[in-house]
Amino acid sequence: MTRLSKCALLVVLAFVLSVASVGQTQDDSPAPTPASTEVQGRETYEPETTPLSGSQLLGFGLSSESLNMLNIGASVHQQFDSNIASSGTETDFGGVTSIGGNVDLNRQWKRNSLNLHYAGGGSFHSGVSNSSDNNLHNNMFHTASIAQALSWRRWTLRFGDEFTYSPYAYGFGQGGFAYSSGGMVLHPGEVPDQSIYSTRSSRLGNTVFANLDYSFTRRTAVTFSGSYGVLKFDESSYFDSDEYGGGVGVSHQLTGHDSIAGNYRFSRNQYDVLGTSFETHTAEFRYGRRITGRLGFELWGGPQFNYYNSGPLLQRDVIASGGVNFHYRTRVTEYWVGYSRGVQGGSGILLGSVADSVAGNVSRDVGRNWSVVLNGGYSRNGALITGSKFNSGFGRVSLRRSLGQYTGVGANYSLLRQTGNCVAGNCPFFTRHIIGVSFDWHLKPVRLD
Repeated sequence: MTRLSKCALLVVLAFVLSVASVGQTQDDSPAPTPASTEVQGRETYEPETTPLSGSQLLGFGLSSESLNMLNIGASVHQQFDSNIASSGTETDFGGVTSIGGNVDLNRQWKRNSLNLHYAGGGSFHSGVSNSSDNNLHNNMFHTASIAQALSWRRWTLRFGDEFTYSPYAYGFGQGGFAYSSGGMVLHPGEVPDQSIYSTRSSRLGNTVFANLDYSFTRRTAVTFSGSYGVLKFDESSYFDSDEYGGGVGVSHQLTGHDSIAGNYRFSRNQYDVLGTSFETHTAEFRYGRRITGRLGFELWGGPQFNYYNSGPLLQRDVIASGGVNFHYRTRVTEYWVGYSRGVQGGSGILLGSVADSVAGNVSRDVGRNWSVVLNGGYSRNGALITGSKFNSGFGRVSLRRSLGQYTGVGANYSLLRQTGNCVAGNCPFFTRHIIGVSFDWHLKPVRLD
């Protein structure tokens, strides 16, 4: 065992023992009163029970209006894109018509739950000068996820799968680390990274995870976790990768709202290029605060020990990793902001990178019929070995007017820009302006009780 591995294990052991000792000193004390269901505006939220030491980020609960409900919707978008191929600085203006649909199911039993989500469709391009490009003819986009929780006595098994297929990178603030209505929102290090934008090229991403929780007491639990993810591209100019990992953590509930945890995770990324791979050992201390229906806050950080192997090149280093996830809700406004730092897979552009990403979202109801959403973010990726750097940013504003209980129209504008210093390989630096209008419709929710 290497010296860095021994250091990592010692740090992990210290974290786990410290959290476990806190739990042991309070084993005989009653469990803190769980955060009660609260009413925000017209909605009632049910408390979450996800432990802090697991793979999933903390939320503030699920709306009772979405529990035991089947929701089905559809939408049509007409957009005008200044750079459809996401390549270079030249303007290649064209129109894109997208038709899509979504299905959501949140099923809740006394001790078990099931969340299903699907959104997808297709798009049609017009007025593009390089429309002979094969990449512009593959216009399907899909995202689907399933998350299941099964409990018996002191044990709880949580597992899920998230699938994406898209002609563009999902970017940062999406694909696992996000403000999201889906049932599966994982820590950034457990989802294949797509924080570097690429030229238009269809890619498939999939992540499977499982967590097994054992509750020593009503306050203290241990979690064993595992995950496996892939990122595959249609074009050979990008790097396909496989990512798998596992970990263990101990969480302790301090009060009805506050929790702490010590966590260790091992992960390995492999590429289909010259046997390149890297491993990480991460030890984290986590703090979380959750108020049902109002606040979900999680902060984590610790050392990350990295081992990079690319043929004859062996590299070892230690960096500070961590992040924050903050989700707050008032009667008419929701706020979300997230930040993460750590070694990531390189988004198919780099053979591994150190990534700093921040993203945020604000949504607000304006009167009875209007709503506005503002979101944006920035990501900086530095290659582990080549010296390449990518700075990626986006901003978006959306306005929607309800036409009734089940329909609405909207308008939106987005700006995407990527710059940097590219030493070798793909160098997708570009600027895109996208403006569009939309129409959405959904069925009356179907109650499954």
